[in-house]
Parts: sequence; structure tokens; C-alpha cells
Amino acid sequence: YKLLSKGKKSTLSDDRIHALSSVDFIFDVSNLAEEAWSGRYEELVQYFNENGHSAVPIKHDLWRWCDSQRISYRQTSQGKSSAMTKERIEKLVSLNFLWNPREAQWDHRLEELKQYKKVHGNVNVNSKDHPQLTSWLQTQRSSVNLAAEKMDALKEVGVSFGAQEIGLISKNSQRPRKIIKTSNEIVFDRKPLFRRAELNKLRELQRVIREKKVDDSRRLQLEEDS
Repeated sequence: YKLLSKGKKSTLSDDRIHALSSVDFIFDVSNLAEEAWSGRYEELVQYFNENGHSAVPIKHDLWRWCDSQRISYRQTSQGKSSAMTKERIEKLVSLNFLWNPREAQWDHRLEELKQYKKVHGNVNVNSKDHPQLTSWLQTQRSSVNLAAEKMDALKEVGVSFGAQEIGLISKNSQRPRKIIKTSNEIVFDRKPLFRRAELNKLRELQRVIREKKVDDSRRLQLEEDS
């Protein structure tokens, strides 16, 4: 049928077309995909109007469709073929569609932390009253793959870091690195330490050097002890 519509030869005769048409056979299915997309989009519009956002939860019937839109959008962004079009992107954007829910969730937690500091004057989050925020904050502090811009954003709020900030954790090996030189600019190699006590000594060494509370002789003693 496609060949016929393009003026090319085809084995599909007029009699066959008539027979298929008599049972409401659909020759052009291109519109079906668009109709199906529009139907799901209208469901998302209704969800948006009822909830004030389009962040469909994972258990919702629309979640899988929304996830497929993110996949198509990512493919389009990478120059790959997908069902995503400019018109579809514009429609989804009009509903504040989340193309990257994880990043949106991270930003939400950061804003939540800022509000906590605004109220309490610090970022020592009470785990009993704010268990989810506490868990998120602990994850950020312990992550060895935390992006530099995220760490800077957290430090700006007042979050202090341990091994990630002073360079004791190797992002490649995800293990502590042993100190081989002690000065105002500490140098590390990639030999792993396996005992927590040694890592704590290194942290203490970094702290006292930054605060400039010990002289060079005390600094050498700390190095020998570690």
C-alpha cells in the first residue's frame, strides 16, 4: 500500500484493497502512534492539573510512558534516531516535565537543606525529625564520586566533608591513600590503607596543618606516627 501511495508498483490489487477496507483495515499506521502518544499526554495533562506537577511516581500507570519519553529525549540529544520531536518536547516542557528526575531530586534536597539552615542556623540535621534529609546528607558526605560542583554547593550551605574534601579518598580505587610527604601541601600516593585508625591519624594531621596549630617538629612526629 505504501508503494502504491508513492506511485510505485505493488502486488496489492484494487480488489484486495476493497476487501481489506470492508473490514476496516488500517493501511496507514503512522497516525496511530501519534494518537497513542497524544492520549498518554492528555493523561499527563490531567495529572498535572490535579497535582500541580508532572513528577509521576514510579508506581503510577503513567510512569513507564514518562520514562520512555526521557529515553527518547536522551537519544535525540545524542544525535540518535528516536520518536521524540520538537513539538513533543515543547508540550512536555509546558508541564515542567522532568528530563532527569535524579538531578531534580538532588536539587530538591539541597533546597530542603537550605531551609533547614535558615530555620535552625546550622546543617546538623536532626535524624529523628528529618530522616530522609539526614540519609541524603550522609550519602553526599560519604560518596567518593560526588561531582565537584555539588560538593561546592553543599560547602556553600555549610556542609563539612571528610576524606573527599582533603583528598584522602582515591576516586579511582575508592580507598584511602597513604601520605608520603608532609607539608602545607600534602602529597599522597595510591597505596591503600586498610586500618581505620591510620586514616583517622591522617585526618587529624590534615586538620592541624590547616589550622596551623603545630610547629614543624610536631608535624614530623605526626608523620612518623602515621
